[in-house]
Amino acid sequence: MLSFEVPAFEIAGVTVFRDHALPSQFYYAAPHPSVARSAGRAMFDLMAYSVELKHSVLSGTAIPDELGAGFLTLGSECVLSASQRSTLLGELASRTGQPQDQLSLAGIPYHAGSVRVIALDKISTPAEPTADPGSATPVRGRPTFVEQILGTGQPALLGDLRSIFSLSLSQEGVAFLKGLYEDRAAPVGVVYDLKFYGLRPAVEAVVHANLSRIFEHFGGSLSAGYAWAKAEIKAGIDHLVETSDIQIELTSQAVGEEAKQSKELALSLFRDRIVQEMFRPITQAAPTPPTGLLGGLGGATGSGSSSNTGVNLTLELKRSYEYKAVTYSFRERAPEERTHAPQSFLKVMLSPAEMAQHIHQISLDDPFFEVLDVLVTGPSREEMGALGIRQIAVKLRYGEGGANPPPDTAELIFRPDSTGDKTFAVKRRGRQSLAYSSAITYEFLPQSGTDGDSFRYELPERTRTGRSLLINPSADFGVLNVEIEAGRLPPDTQEVDVVLTYPAENSASPVAGFRAEQHVRLTPSDAAPPAPLRWQVRTQTVELQPYAAQATFVFKDGGNYTTPPRPQQDALLRIDSPFAATRQLLIKPVLASDQITQITVELDYHDEVGQYRRTRVVELVPPFASLTHTWPILDAARQTLRYRVTVHESGLLSEGEWEETDEPSLIVGSAAHRVGRVDVRLIGPPLAEVGLDALQVKVQLLPAGAHDPPADPQSVLLQGTDTGATLTLNLAPDQPLRYRYQTTAFKSDGSTKESVWKDMTASPLILSTRTL
Repeated sequence: MLSFEVPAFEIAGVTVFRDHALPSQFYYAAPHPSVARSAGRAMFDLMAYSVELKHSVLSGTAIPDELGAGFLTLGSECVLSASQRSTLLGELASRTGQPQDQLSLAGIPYHAGSVRVIALDKISTPAEPTADPGSATPVRGRPTFVEQILGTGQPALLGDLRSIFSLSLSQEGVAFLKGLYEDRAAPVGVVYDLKFYGLRPAVEAVVHANLSRIFEHFGGSLSAGYAWAKAEIKAGIDHLVETSDIQIELTSQAVGEEAKQSKELALSLFRDRIVQEMFRPITQAAPTPPTGLLGGLGGATGSGSSSNTGVNLTLELKRSYEYKAVTYSFRERAPEERTHAPQSFLKVMLSPAEMAQHIHQISLDDPFFEVLDVLVTGPSREEMGALGIRQIAVKLRYGEGGANPPPDTAELIFRPDSTGDKTFAVKRRGRQSLAYSSAITYEFLPQSGTDGDSFRYELPERTRTGRSLLINPSADFGVLNVEIEAGRLPPDTQEVDVVLTYPAENSASPVAGFRAEQHVRLTPSDAAPPAPLRWQVRTQTVELQPYAAQATFVFKDGGNYTTPPRPQQDALLRIDSPFAATRQLLIKPVLASDQITQITVELDYHDEVGQYRRTRVVELVPPFASLTHTWPILDAARQTLRYRVTVHESGLLSEGEWEETDEPSLIVGSAAHRVGRVDVRLIGPPLAEVGLDALQVKVQLLPAGAHDPPADPQSVLLQGTDTGATLTLNLAPDQPLRYRYQTTAFKSDGSTKESVWKDMTASPLILSTRTL
């Protein structure tokens, strides 16, 4: 998956991101928009028509309000040229040290997007109804050039991000644009708003920020939409770091150059987050920020640079920022959504002779207007392959059924080997309306890893008036794409079985009766991480619901645990360990007889609340070494387990009763062995009040016989407000509790005082802080 790992490459004005798993995979951001081309011809035509004057013997000549008008049709795309691709690959090979022929370069997989059009005195806004141009009151004394913008508000998200639109022009607008294009100007611009997911790198740091200071620093309190360049925003954030309005805290033990790099990476991720949350791309000129707003920036961008073409962001005026302090944690590696806004004015680089071929001046009496000509653009080969589309059938109808003349119909077929642009042209034959209808049918191929509610979608017939028709699968049906990969798993995991269901809720999906389920298996690997597994769900409903994920962890000892199903919406599903802690148990054999041949220990750990159970049988044989067993647990506070010990001695079995313990160690062996406990208790004032920083107490078990070796001493350190501790001593059969102890007092002045060894037979061991 695309990674936001810093630094991202900036090569020839194009931003290139890495892949989080494959070192040879890179993704480039869409370059600045340009005029689209179809079959080598620029998708640009300025069509002007004139109205014939009507003469009457009785009333004379009738002069209409406008003597003519016209349309401008344009197509935009964000295409990486062959020379740009070659430059990017060469530079990536130079910077990464990898062979150029092994590098893979693909466009960013955008999942949502829109396009805004700037045309003289009109701006289009996606997802909002187009206003009736006749309802707008023009400024007194000023003509209206662009009456309406027609076209797509959402580009094709795969391939060249093509978008097409048409401008309805007044007679002044036709004359104005004709003169501008003949002077090689660029009066029409587009601003893309593209959204994509990427994996944020994990940084052991958190950033504390005062959003109210950031909001105020960039002029938010003045309620004015000042324009900022990204370089100015970066300099402003750096200034706020210097003034401690933004603070970076490392959560690791890194020092030196490693700590510096961690801080720089955290600050870079924070700047990207602020740009995404608090700023938006602009589509028209905004006021230049006053000099005072720059604070400590000084001449960060050069004198007067804030009014140059690099300015393309403005602060969102949200009052919720004015009194808000937040903390951003970058300690987890998680996917997040970001926005990319390539924008430019579309330059039509044509010679005067070529320009003349794209400017059409027609009289309404011309036979041209007796033909309805519609350009139908299908999805790219890559988009059809990614969605598993076998073919798209577009049925077009012009004219009403049963009317005279009868309707004209046609069917256009798009397949992966037959994409691009197709034309529907019919004669008007006296029809007054230019409206036509289209019905689109999608047919899909069966694909592994893809679940759909149908292999055929028939969209309802729609009436259209534009001279261009873009087939956009992203706007016609919903597609859920999920990547599944293994994250941090418990060390003894053998495999993880993941069950994915769509939709997550138990209720029926919008398409009655449709439910999708996919099973995937993840296997931990010490080698390079495998490629993520993919699951695709396709529905006739454009609005997608959350999906559910349930994981079953299978351990090497045969145990397993199944997590409850959880709703998910992320495009990248990382399966991480659900366990919060580990349970460790030391099994230590203590033998009272040399006739013992085997010790069997049965363990049963059961977390009823978490519905999690682990059982294990441990067999100890000569030379009877201690064993440590560790397993993950859901709740660190649940340490209690049941155990039963069976001793094999001289051909006989001695099976004990089931017992419970929450201790970290378990002593097993002969039934005659005992455990002695020494409870150390302090009485009197706290250690600090008697001038002590800490107190060490050593306890040593006295041997049962004269020839028995002494046991190793055990010790405990008490400090601060501690008032006691417990030590465990292993006793031989029939051995009484006899031990000796020694205290070492660490005084506040730095000196120490060690007592002599004293014998004891009782527990607890009570010590007065006044006598230490």
